[in-house]
Amino acid sequence: QVRLSQQALRAVAMAARAVITGAGRAGMNAFAQAANEPALAAALVGCASEAETASWALPLLVDLLTAPARVKSEAEGREGLLRQLLEVLPRAQQRARNGSDAAKHLLMLLYSVRSALLANRSLLQPALCAVDGFVPVVSVLNEEYEADGAPDHIPSDGAEGASGGVASAISTAVLSTLVASLRESEASKATFERLVGYDTLESAVLRCHGGRPPRALLRGLLALACDDIGAGDYAVSASSLDGSASPAPPKTPL
Repeated sequence: QVRLSQQALRAVAMAARAVITGAGRAGMNAFAQAANEPALAAALVGCASEAETASWALPLLVDLLTAPARVKSEAEGREGLLRQLLEVLPRAQQRARNGSDAAKHLLMLLYSVRSALLANRSLLQPALCAVDGFVPVVSVLNEEYEADGAPDHIPSDGAEGASGGVASAISTAVLSTLVASLRESEASKATFERLVGYDTLESAVLRCHGGRPPRALLRGLLALACDDIGAGDYAVSASSLDGSASPAPPKTPL
């Protein structure tokens, strides 16, 4: 077997994205067709599952997820791809216990799901319900994350509690993803209530923060209650972990 370097894998992914984009400009529903290719989906999800390669694999996955589904088989393919991406969360969640560097991968995954939902809500809100996607998203909170690192890396003014930093960034990302998945959809809200429920969400949030949720998280809960999409952003969350701006995954053209 030939094992490609990270640079080579990234180049292949970027070339594939360019070819698919070019086919789309020629009138072909190329992203939708590519999303139904099991080998391509599996390869990209495999790369997204690794912190070292996720930053370039995830934008292409978002492209595939958000392409218009013109027939039922394409919509079903999108459900399968979304399921595969959500299945990456538990492993990233376990790694995130090791501190802020590992947590950035989990943040990247959550904000990519959020980005896809915002880009094509009519397609992906029902898909998320179909694959019981609320469960793995909320399950991310069932972890004791470290406050992380040295004091000069994680600002702490007492109000953020002992589990600020990593726990705050991750729980805010979960809430931002939930807002995108529930916004203006009574069907999605009913499914969330059935599969998870707001009481369970409240318990998970409090457990993640040792019973002392920070102000940012309270704002996230308010956004969830008000259907306010807000400005949840990977770069902001990542920079809160290391005290400096971190590059966000490349934005996907709509």
